[in-house]
Amino acid sequence: MKELENKRVIVLGHYGSGKTNFAVNLALQRRAAGCEVALCDLDIVNPYFRSADFAGKMEEMGIEMVSPSFAGTNVDVPALTGRLDGLLANPDRQIIVDVGGDDAGAIAVGRYARKLLPEEPTVLYIVSACRPITDTPQAALEILREIEYASHVKATHIVNCTNLGKETTAQTIRGSLEYIDELCELSGLPLCCHAVRSDLAAELTDIDRILPVEIFVKVPWDL
Repeated sequence: MKELENKRVIVLGHYGSGKTNFAVNLALQRRAAGCEVALCDLDIVNPYFRSADFAGKMEEMGIEMVSPSFAGTNVDVPALTGRLDGLLANPDRQIIVDVGGDDAGAIAVGRYARKLLPEEPTVLYIVSACRPITDTPQAALEILREIEYASHVKATHIVNCTNLGKETTAQTIRGSLEYIDELCELSGLPLCCHAVRSDLAAELTDIDRILPVEIFVKVPWDL
């Protein structure tokens, strides 16, 4: 999956799609591959689950964490750090940008669009067929267009993160394949991968482009 090796990867998706869990996994996997990695949390609207929540683990693994000044607090202020500007000037550092979970949250990445777009970033649209607001390919496409409009960047690939939390089974993933195929056709975008909980990956070896992931982002009732 060469697109995940791009020096600039932007991760887009609606709340609950698995966007942040995917971004955290990608940062850890790229670091394990020997890359110098920075994970940038641009969720300036302070949602419940965000990449900045894993700053300790990122630092432990040698991954630089960049987040808004008030991340992890109850202060809802769209204050962006200037560190991302410096990172973007370094062509050797792989930067993974976790963008806010809807069109409003995606506005933050618009500030960096001019610096990111000349780099030809991989822009991943994370989607789950099990989320009510994206329960049809047509609804998922509408959300994507809203996020693209707000962020000033265009998605380049689709990532299937369909899940039902701890109730996810191999059949959950198989049941999403037709949905994902239709979304790819409607959007004109290729599939990057199916992000699948690592213990289920062995049951899905007949499906191409499976990417095993660990579940770091958990809701309280799954803890």
